[in-house]
Amino acid sequence: MNRSPRPHPLPLLFPLTLLLLLIAAGGAVPAALADTHHWNGDGDGYSWNDPDNWLEDEVPLTTSIGDGADAVVIDGPYDVYVTQTVWAVASVTIDGGATLTVQSALDLGTNSLTIVNGGLLLEEVGGVGADLRWAKANRGVFNVEADGYIAGTGVIQTMTGSTGIQIRSTRAADFDMTHIEVQVSYYGGFRLASADLGRQTLDGWAPGNFAIGKINFTDRRFNHALYNQDGSIGGGYNALYCHELRFAGDPDESARLDLQGINVYVRDQITWGDNTVSNAPGQLTVATAFDPYVKTTALYDNDTPQGEAWIGLPANLAPTVDAGSNQGITLPANAYLDGTVSDDGMPDPPGAVTVTWTKQSGPGTVTFGNSHAVDTTATFSTDGVYVLQLEADDSA
Repeated sequence: MNRSPRPHPLPLLFPLTLLLLLIAAGGAVPAALADTHHWNGDGDGYSWNDPDNWLEDEVPLTTSIGDGADAVVIDGPYDVYVTQTVWAVASVTIDGGATLTVQSALDLGTNSLTIVNGGLLLEEVGGVGADLRWAKANRGVFNVEADGYIAGTGVIQTMTGSTGIQIRSTRAADFDMTHIEVQVSYYGGFRLASADLGRQTLDGWAPGNFAIGKINFTDRRFNHALYNQDGSIGGGYNALYCHELRFAGDPDESARLDLQGINVYVRDQITWGDNTVSNAPGQLTVATAFDPYVKTTALYDNDTPQGEAWIGLPANLAPTVDAGSNQGITLPANAYLDGTVSDDGMPDPPGAVTVTWTKQSGPGTVTFGNSHAVDTTATFSTDGVYVLQLEADDSA
């Protein structure tokens, strides 16, 4: 009987062994070499794209979406320029008084930007600005701390998730976003600047808040919300100011801006999802409820008190005044008066407040060190109980 020889098993095992070895070797390849790059300016002293300017002697690694890319730290009194588009780095931290300038017509892409002490400048040349864009949806974090600022002309494109944009700068001298468009999508939210910012460069606008050129909600499938700088909701010390508010996208989709007790002031106009425009000065109606099955765009707030929305300049409000705590002194000592006055900056002009200290009652005469200063001293001719009054006038 003729029989075929039985196949030898080794030829089958050998390719399998090679396959297993290839898988093992391939498994080690994705180990990313991303790290943190530190600016030292030892190259030409200004260009992001000069490897000698980085402590690591190489330009930070970028990827298409920022995953696996390098983190960047610019810490010190440096002037750094993005001279070629940076596709996507993992994060950028600006500190130590540094200024990072994105040159005209270029982009800086990152998953995270934190400005601790220093600034980001979007350069404009011939009407062309620069862009800061987020490298990956729902991953971005945008924080501007007390000594940070943003200025220039261009677009900030955020796809940031619920943290959105947090700005709590007190550095009013350099801060100017009035020529910057902020594009927000994917549940983007705003955490607003504190009242210490002292926003005074917009004629007729209240100081104490920052202003943005245009806020453009580019993805209308979601609700967006405003927050105080600490993440809380409710009005009081924060407000959002912008030149234009726009709901872009398909009119068959819905999006709402939840004020959450925070006032919104729009200088020029609101463009709604159906491309209709509201630009008549005055207070707008803010909805207290909405039907999720009705496709619309709206300003919404079910908080108490409800946030307000205005187009144009808000009505002038009287200054608020606090003469300070009661005191007891022994003559011939002076009383040190510590008053507090705040105002909405209206009307403008003059956009200023005058204050006056006077004696309302008491047995003797009172001499003020400067009766028109909020903080001053008072000298008394004889002992007794005195009531001193602090008055503020904004000329309205």
